[in-house]
Amino acid sequence: MRFLKPMNTVFYRLIFSYFLLIVITTIFMGITSYVYFTKNFNEEIEKVNGRMLAYLKKITDENIFRETQRIYIDITMAMPENDAAIALFHEPVEGNHARISQVNQYLKEISSRHSDLIDSIQVYYRENNLIISSMHGVEFLEHPGSEPAQWLEVANKQYKGALSWYHFGDSVALIGSYPFANTGESQGYIAILLKKRAITELLTESAAKEAGRLIIVGPDGVVGHEPNDQVLTLAQNHIKEIQMSDTADHFYLTEIGGIKAMISYTSLRPGWKLVNITPVDEFYNKTVPIQRTILLICLVALAIGVVISNVFTVNIYNPLKLILDRARTWFHEDESAAKHANEYHMINSVIDNLSVKVGDLEKTLKGNLPLIKNKLADDLLKGKIESTAQINERLALIHAEPVDVYSYYCVISLHLDETDLRNINTENSEFIKYNLIDQIENGHLFQGRCLAIEHENRIHIAVFSKQKNADAVHHVINSISSYAYSNFMLSVVGAVGSWATNPLKLNESFQENRILLKYRYFKPKQRIIFGYSYLEREKSKKELDSSFCEDFAKALKLRDQKKADEAIRRFTNEISSGMYSAEYGQEKIKDFLYEYYSYVKNMNISTREVFDEELLLDFYQFDHIDQYKAWLMNVVKTTFDYIDDKQKHKNADMIDKIKAYIVENPDKDLSLNAVAEIVNLSPRYLSRIFKQETGENFVDFVTTVRMHKAGELIRSSELPIEQIAMQVSYNNPAYFAKKFKETFGMTPTSYRMKESSSHDSQYL
Repeated sequence: MRFLKPMNTVFYRLIFSYFLLIVITTIFMGITSYVYFTKNFNEEIEKVNGRMLAYLKKITDENIFRETQRIYIDITMAMPENDAAIALFHEPVEGNHARISQVNQYLKEISSRHSDLIDSIQVYYRENNLIISSMHGVEFLEHPGSEPAQWLEVANKQYKGALSWYHFGDSVALIGSYPFANTGESQGYIAILLKKRAITELLTESAAKEAGRLIIVGPDGVVGHEPNDQVLTLAQNHIKEIQMSDTADHFYLTEIGGIKAMISYTSLRPGWKLVNITPVDEFYNKTVPIQRTILLICLVALAIGVVISNVFTVNIYNPLKLILDRARTWFHEDESAAKHANEYHMINSVIDNLSVKVGDLEKTLKGNLPLIKNKLADDLLKGKIESTAQINERLALIHAEPVDVYSYYCVISLHLDETDLRNINTENSEFIKYNLIDQIENGHLFQGRCLAIEHENRIHIAVFSKQKNADAVHHVINSISSYAYSNFMLSVVGAVGSWATNPLKLNESFQENRILLKYRYFKPKQRIIFGYSYLEREKSKKELDSSFCEDFAKALKLRDQKKADEAIRRFTNEISSGMYSAEYGQEKIKDFLYEYYSYVKNMNISTREVFDEELLLDFYQFDHIDQYKAWLMNVVKTTFDYIDDKQKHKNADMIDKIKAYIVENPDKDLSLNAVAEIVNLSPRYLSRIFKQETGENFVDFVTTVRMHKAGELIRSSELPIEQIAMQVSYNNPAYFAKKFKETFGMTPTSYRMKESSSHDSQYL
């Protein structure tokens, strides 16, 4: 226990902690270094093997496989020197013995040219059941006792219609059909048998001395190795695994006969792999000096660490000792007890007392951080701060870097679509606003400082930046617009004020934004509004040509919907794109609407008759001019439809009255002019609406009424025909008789005689 008493002091614990930390660090660094160097060493071995295999693969592929394929192609191609070899595929043996000799000689020449690679070339002619070999001459397979060559048996059983490599027994052969790449039954085969020794020598000559064992593994075993190779005998299991593997390239470490070796292989052809077996013990022996060096470095580091830990402990403990001496006088009256008191307990007591007081202060400050930030942003935008020192003091309260680290300042104002907000309750609306503010300030959208506040459905952002980067500011607006629309279906329009080099000038940028946002009404498709052109437009005194309102008034009087719509479009396009101030543009919008109200008033129509009050209230809720344009076009159309409908009913009533007047007064002047004068209409208009309402001409109707009245008088009286004609306003009896006959199909006299004889007084 006496041994543990010094551990009650901070000094000894610091020494012990430093020493333990150094020991752990040294052990960790030693292990890490060992693992790192070992891993890098293994990777280097793999890279060396990989490069060597790639080189050997290229050499083997070019000098063995591709060279053999070129020989096969030369034999099958139609050339003068191999005419005899190709002819025997489709010609009989009889009469072609000279050609057989030529073929045998041709194959021998090819074999001799490639004697370092080719063992023999053999051609099988299916139609003649004949094999011609560069080594064995001619063999007729139909002769008794003759057996087909081993390669021919393999080809008949396994050949699949393409150039194929086979390994059987001690032979490696390329077998191809004739014709080349034949997909049906071939006319024969061409087999090129290679010398195994040639493959072994190529691998031995091409590889470096450190390459280890290089072999080619085919479907039926190993090709290209020294006989009685003990390493390959021990590695048979690995070779079988490589034969069965579908992996094209692979490296791995293993043990063969107790010796650690790197086995690596790469694919030459389907089923054929180039394999390298390299012992790596010699390489690992080279790492022993590195291991010993690392161990020595660790021991030296421990010794140095002990010295450094003692120095650090003294430097750290000396200022702490002053605090501990003061704490002993606070918490212990007995001097001897204070001397042996646990220093950690004393420190905890001091910290606990201070923590309570500091905690209360932090809670108060933390609870008011949003208010402090909002007040700072509001004062900056309104120009209420007098110096950058005041800005820095208030930034420090919200744990932000001083404003001096930035060089450029501007204000971004985001207008939240009021139409969208009207469809959201107050609670959700406030949540959305403060969610957007949080996204602006904490969403890492800008490489600088952003202070955002909300006021009247607008979010104003004071931007502090080290560079005057307009693209970055536009990125902030586009990001917030996308975020607001994708999450809350809320449209946002942004305005960007001018950059300033003094944060005290942010108020000027803010005032510019208030001007710029006026033009969002006239530029509904523009999501970001900026530039001096709008500020110049605000100062403009340009006035709108009176022809815009006059054209609209004319279209209304003509009740021409197309012309009215065109006048509205021309007006809204001009007021949106022209150099008119926002205030003047709003005034002209009201003046343009006044033309409509004047038209309605002149038509003695009340707007309440045309449409309901809700449509009128929509005028005061427009967010942009396109809504105003669509609304006004709809209002005009609704008004025209109402007038047409009202006029239609009015015309119907008037026509009924005119018809009644004609029926009651057939003896009066019923000419079109006379009747039109009675009803205060133009003759032309009366004729048109009469035709529209009744489907017949005015004159025809009058004639029909008078003829029926005349018929009634003929049936019910004994008045002379001439007098009856006078009573229905026909002064010419002959013309009357003509019209009567057109109506009843007979003259008035005949009609009277007919009616008298039948005593039929029925009204026709």
